[in-house]
Amino acid sequence: MAGTSGTTSSRSSWAKGSDVRARVSDVRDQVKEKAGDAADTARDLYGRARVRTQEAAGLVDTVVSDRPYAAMAAAAVAGLALGLLLGLVIADQD
Repeated sequence: MAGTSGTTSSRSSWAKGSDVRARVSDVRDQVKEKAGDAADTARDLYGRARVRTQEAAGLVDTVVSDRPYAAMAAAAVAGLALGLLLGLVIADQD
């Protein structure tokens, strides 16, 4: 009887190991699919961001070329506002 019990136990372990390998294979396939989907989404988002950035750069170039002094004034005001805000944040941390 002892020999039969050991054989049944090893067959049961083998079956469990086979189930685990099958499950790991399924999970690996799912992860590969999800990773591929994520990569496709990232490429799509990168492409959109690149197009929008190029459009914005073209618009900025046009505005700066047409009105250079207004662009310099806007940059100076934005820099001043950012400097003041950062100064307030740093002062609040002390």
